[in-house]
Amino acid sequence: PLAQPAEERREKKRLLMRVPILVRNQKGQSESTRTENLSQSDFAVALGLNLSVGDYVTVVCPLTETGRNLERSAKVLRKDTFSARNRVLYGLRFASAPPVGV
Repeated sequence: PLAQPAEERREKKRLLMRVPILVRNQKGQSESTRTENLSQSDFAVALGLNLSVGDYVTVVCPLTETGRNLERSAKVLRKDTFSARNRVLYGLRFASAPPVGV
């Protein structure tokens, strides 16, 4: 069978949305940025943080000054080799919590 293009294999439709977020890794390092695209379960983001596929991060979204922010765990699913200005494009999936022992 023919392979489907990546956008057709996605579980949820992605929207090109630049939502302000904060991403914090397990070492406590964080970076404020904006999403490249977003769906109900996944998002893409360009970061200067060095993450690996399988890592869990904490995402604060949307990042606002009012303090009405949603904090969620997310797992790194993809790390693109393309980088620009010392930033790498990551694909992440929202998770309820990292597995025990991670």
